[in-house]
Amino acid sequence: AFRLAKRSKRGTLGFFKDGFDRTADPCLEGRMGRLLSYLEKESMVASGKVSMPPWEDVSLQPLREGAPPMDIVGEHLRVFVNECTWTWGQAKKMEYEAAKVARGEEEHAAEFANLCNDSTFTDALKARGVVATEGVQWECAADRGSFSPYEASVNAVIERARQQGLSQVEIRQGPKSWKYVIDIRRFVQINPQTQKERPIRMGRAKEKPLGKGQVSLKDLEEAVRFFVSMDTLAPVPHVD
Repeated sequence: AFRLAKRSKRGTLGFFKDGFDRTADPCLEGRMGRLLSYLEKESMVASGKVSMPPWEDVSLQPLREGAPPMDIVGEHLRVFVNECTWTWGQAKKMEYEAAKVARGEEEHAAEFANLCNDSTFTDALKARGVVATEGVQWECAADRGSFSPYEASVNAVIERARQQGLSQVEIRQGPKSWKYVIDIRRFVQINPQTQKERPIRMGRAKEKPLGKGQVSLKDLEEAVRFFVSMDTLAPVPHVD
């Protein structure tokens, strides 16, 4: 940071003013944040690249333990909107701060909404593991008519194959990684060596407690509806 300051037009005075402002952010985290912001800003200026968003704009801020779902979703929404702003601004060849202003202008609002809307936001949170959705558990018939669940990695292979519309998928399981073929249409597990078949079934996975920073799908949907009603988040644009 100090080396950048010596090459900057504002010099070391600007460095101490921005990075070591003793009248603001007295805590250690706050002062570190000011240093990081200074580094990002001056690095972009030195390289001649388009300015990047301040790190705090695209970084989740810590929430208190037991924060309500609305707070969790709201913090993710803040970051998501800023990420979309940065992506959209790059495509428009705008500086980040200029894009923040332009995204709300009438001439750009519809275009920005194509990138940042309730559907894309929901998909993003699901992809990032924020939403604890109800899963599917595949099971195989064991002896005496009972069923045993497949281990997580195998279960994921079978479910992915089902979602992709495949009729069969090969799995390996057991201490010696035995090979089996899962026939999804016939709902059987086949041993390719002996041709022995066992029935399989698909059920709902047992509900797991929410992890730290996670919300249920129901809570997410309620929060998204609220933010749309407050015009904080745009609905999916209608295509005529």
